[in-house]
Amino acid sequence: DYSSAEASLGNGSFTNCQRNLVSECAKNDWGSANYNFSTYFQDDFKVSPRITLNLGVRYDVYNYIGVDKLANSRVYQALKAAGSPYGQLPKIDKNNWQPRLGIAWDVRGTGKDVVRASYGIYYTQGLQQIYWQRNFMNQSVIKADTTTFLLDFVPGVTPLPATALAPTALPRGAGTEGRWYDPNLQDQQTQQTHVGWSHTFPRETVLAVDYTHVLNKHGWRNLDVNPVLPTIGTRALAAAFGSALGDSNILGPVILAASLNRSTYDEMAVHFERRFSAASSLLVNYTLARARAQGGETDWGYTDPYTQTVSATGGDINAPWEFGPTAFDERHRLTLAGVLNLPWGMDVSPAFTIGSPRPYTLYRGSQGAVGNQGLYQILCPSGNSNDVGFGVGQVPCGLNNARGNTLVNFNARVTKNVKLTGERRVSVFAEFFNILNRANFGRNYGNILGSATYQKPTGYLGGIGATSTIPISFQVQFGARFSF
Repeated sequence: DYSSAEASLGNGSFTNCQRNLVSECAKNDWGSANYNFSTYFQDDFKVSPRITLNLGVRYDVYNYIGVDKLANSRVYQALKAAGSPYGQLPKIDKNNWQPRLGIAWDVRGTGKDVVRASYGIYYTQGLQQIYWQRNFMNQSVIKADTTTFLLDFVPGVTPLPATALAPTALPRGAGTEGRWYDPNLQDQQTQQTHVGWSHTFPRETVLAVDYTHVLNKHGWRNLDVNPVLPTIGTRALAAAFGSALGDSNILGPVILAASLNRSTYDEMAVHFERRFSAASSLLVNYTLARARAQGGETDWGYTDPYTQTVSATGGDINAPWEFGPTAFDERHRLTLAGVLNLPWGMDVSPAFTIGSPRPYTLYRGSQGAVGNQGLYQILCPSGNSNDVGFGVGQVPCGLNNARGNTLVNFNARVTKNVKLTGERRVSVFAEFFNILNRANFGRNYGNILGSATYQKPTGYLGGIGATSTIPISFQVQFGARFSF
């Protein structure tokens, strides 16, 4: 009861507001209690003077789905009445056991050569927005988005449909967008494997090489199980809804949260560091990496419900073109940084970074003709003359099938130190950003075939107005520091 809480706070009665917040306002589904429970054991064990083991196990339960209210969902009730396999209630995942194992081996017992390895399983809490979107349908007044008119909508011609001000049931014939859960929903799992080696050379020089493999399973994604099927021109569940409820358009798209996504990340990181003095050093970092995922997304829960081949089960998400690089698949990155002491009290701190182009997806047009199902990827030769649905010998090119421009960024700080009496000192400095005055567009390119911006830059890496992390042009700022 948000209004009661606000009214109590407005009258100066914090106790009442606090009571309301605890019992009602803080509920994810406006009713049932939400909680998470975690417990773990982890400790280091010295097996020998050279070998240390880290062993542990963790257990988590996340209850944010609001199971007490789910039976009130109008989407669930419609799916159940129509005999859909998705017309079932999901359960809280209580099988989240997570073992962890780590080992550090001092190869020679001198601390100069150390080998590290580890493996662990992790479960993550679902995004609150996923629950929140679906909990609208559990309330006494629901959120009903009309979609039927969109199938044949002509801007400026098609009249907007009349809708109820405060609907308590699914409006008939409106094609309301429904959001629900796959009954087999489970928490998202990450398996992380790591192995690394570091060696200390004379003169305070260190080299480290690390490899990391991350496998993400049961990632949440959106699936539309009631799309318009091109073969019949109607939605997949239209006949079932018509038979069971007398309204074939009671629901439009039905977007399920399903734990079906899979992604991988592989990284080899090389770190070199050389210290010339207490205030002078050189760092070199190189990363070779690859990130791939179904739907091109590892940010679980935000994957679009659109596939190149729609179906009553959410489309063919296992097709080769539905698995590809993520938006952050930067294959190579090299960074050089350091602090160099020069004569006459001068210090120079350069930082140079170069990174491979990041990917983006090229599309050939909208799927609006088959029910606003997103965008069609551009087509590529398949080498198979029997491919059906995309043109003879052609298939979609795949997610993130193009690359933007290479990241090149060079910054530096130049400092002049002036020593005064005693411990007092003045340092005057100039900081130079994007010295090469390079436009780093990243993956911000037009991606719709035939548009004026197709494969042309539309923004900058870090955002259209980004100036803090990667300035869009050369910048310089001056300052001074007084130490005493």
